[in-house]
Amino acid sequence: MFLELKNITKLFNSKSGVNRRVVENLSLTLDESEKGKIVFFHAPFGSGKSTLLKIISGVESSSAGEVIVEGKNIRNNDLGLYFIPQKATSFPWLSVQENIETILKLKNQPIVPKKIKEIISLCELEGYEEHFPNEKSLGFRFRISLASCLILSPKILLLDEPFKEIDKVTKDELILLLQKVKELGITIIYASSNIKEILTVADIVYLFELKPLSTYKKFSFSEESVMEKFKILGESLFNQN
Repeated sequence: MFLELKNITKLFNSKSGVNRRVVENLSLTLDESEKGKIVFFHAPFGSGKSTLLKIISGVESSSAGEVIVEGKNIRNNDLGLYFIPQKATSFPWLSVQENIETILKLKNQPIVPKKIKEIISLCELEGYEEHFPNEKSLGFRFRISLASCLILSPKILLLDEPFKEIDKVTKDELILLLQKVKELGITIIYASSNIKEILTVADIVYLFELKPLSTYKKFSFSEESVMEKFKILGESLFNQN
């Protein structure tokens, strides 16, 4: 298996002492043939999608269970999983170029100008190398965050509602950019409640049916049109609790 979630559970303790369970005994897998795909997690609002992505990426620990990538537990290994939150982050006091170089320094990786140039070109940031993220839009900041992840040669990118507050034109441009990233063989796991995004770009869809996240229906696509995807998903999209 490429990615395995084994019996993941996540509890949050409230001030009143009552546990709030957002993920419960969740198991799912992506096999080797599903590497390099765009995978959507669709669930009711506030159900814990963000928490699940953080657990997979190692940003947050689970209360129980394991995340395994290519046979290795993420808790003990740097396995190339990177999380981009809904409002993409970067160092606002650093330029685009400096942001990317700083990530390499933090990871103790060499600065290779040719590779940086290639990533900047891929993320359509050419000509903006000396610009600062606090001067630009959310879409611009997303490109910087994406470039900062891609420079590390990730296996999996985890995106949390990345385009929720981005205008339609920019969102369409960034979705095309994600398709280019997929062509590099990078798996993208994308949490969203946007049905249109699912129908237009998803290769694999996990529809979580309940809160806490535990059970789901899985759908896989290849060359289906938007309407064909809609027919396959059917009422499941609208029957989530």
